[in-house]
Amino acid sequence: MNFLYSKNFLSYIAHYSFLIILNSLITGVFAFLTLDANANLNSRAGAFLLAYLVPFFISSMFREMNRTERVLKFGTGLIICSLVLIFTTGIMTMISTTFLPCVLLVLLLLFYGDLLLLRC
Repeated sequence: MNFLYSKNFLSYIAHYSFLIILNSLITGVFAFLTLDANANLNSRAGAFLLAYLVPFFISSMFREMNRTERVLKFGTGLIICSLVLIFTTGIMTMISTTFLPCVLLVLLLLFYGDLLLLRC
């Protein structure tokens, strides 16, 4: 019973609940900009712009974090959403709505963002 009220357990719960909310927010933004019925060329261009800027911001803020850890912490929501949508709507729909290219760009930049930041 004492473990439930310890500082480590509560900080663990707060940390991972924040990561779940952040992953849901990132996934929701990309899904809204690309998969919505009213998504046009402007919103898809905005999705590509965010797919480039969000991982660079995350990589610049968390330079000391391991590459794999960064992808797992900040890209898990996109990976799960992509897998679910590929099986429900099909891969051609995912490519034609530009959701899959945006997700791949985000995941690649999350993984290689620290190397690209060193060159800038």
